[in-house]
Amino acid sequence: MNIGILFYSKTGNTKQIANRIKQQSEKLNHSVYKIEVNPEKQPGFLKAGYSAIKQKSLPVTNDSLDVSSWDFVFIGCPIWAGKPAPFIKTMIQKTDGFDTTKTSVFITCSGSEEPNSKAVKIIKSYLKNQQAHVIKDSLIVHMNRKGKIKKEIPSIEDFVSTILTMD
Repeated sequence: MNIGILFYSKTGNTKQIANRIKQQSEKLNHSVYKIEVNPEKQPGFLKAGYSAIKQKSLPVTNDSLDVSSWDFVFIGCPIWAGKPAPFIKTMIQKTDGFDTTKTSVFITCSGSEEPNSKAVKIIKSYLKNQQAHVIKDSLIVHMNRKGKIKKEIPSIEDFVSTILTMD
């Protein structure tokens, strides 16, 4: 299978998880393409929080992407002020081909997010607006300030194995 990982990471935490998802997918003999969302400009703390709360799109430098050749796409971002980092919304809106692929969501956070959290539901709604087939399973990774994993719901390995063996 051709697997895509589309993610935004400001501090490197989400990138770390994207790399683990890539490694686990490759262990299962899948081809993996990883694309990091690149913001035009990193907002300051206040603008980032405000943009996340209001879910305002923030510009990215990535060209439009077409994921129609991928069988599955993992979408990931950090949570800011209880909402997804707004760059992921922009990238989802700039991406074509979601209507031909399955998707699932992974997030990183320092709070108490759970698999059916508001943030996950928001990302899934953006994907559904693009006609994506969204898998109900999602991955939540709680991180500490030093970039160490505190808790995974479920484990990254179980998440990837379960998702990629679904019919």
